[in-house]
Amino acid sequence: MESNKNIARALKRIRRDLLELENEPADGIGIAQIGDDAFSYVVNLKINYGVYEGIILQFKMTIPTNFPVSPPEMLIYPLQNFGHEFHHHIYDSSNGYKKFCVDILGNAVMSTHTAKSGWSSAYTLKA
Repeated sequence: MESNKNIARALKRIRRDLLELENEPADGIGIAQIGDDAFSYVVNLKINYGVYEGIILQFKMTIPTNFPVSPPEMLIYPLQNFGHEFHHHIYDSSNGYKKFCVDILGNAVMSTHTAKSGWSSAYTLKA
């Protein structure tokens, strides 16, 4: 269990990262807190380029209490018609959500851990 000091540190960092997103919005990204839980958010992502251009995906982002030491978890909300058949890094999970394998989130199935891969506490929620 995380100490209150670590949780306070995570909350301070989350507030700073959200302020960065508010002051310098990322094109095609919207974020909203889920209820009173400062560690849970809905993230809407509009894909602006490439073969999936124009698709809007909705994610549930859960930020761990030891953030930024550990990365947030991003799950694609259920009932969105975007799965493994569209991209080989998207997988169904047992709870109806879809997971996607991304090195930066620390959940890559095929681990390629090199000096420049994976999550870094220097990354922000905007990254």
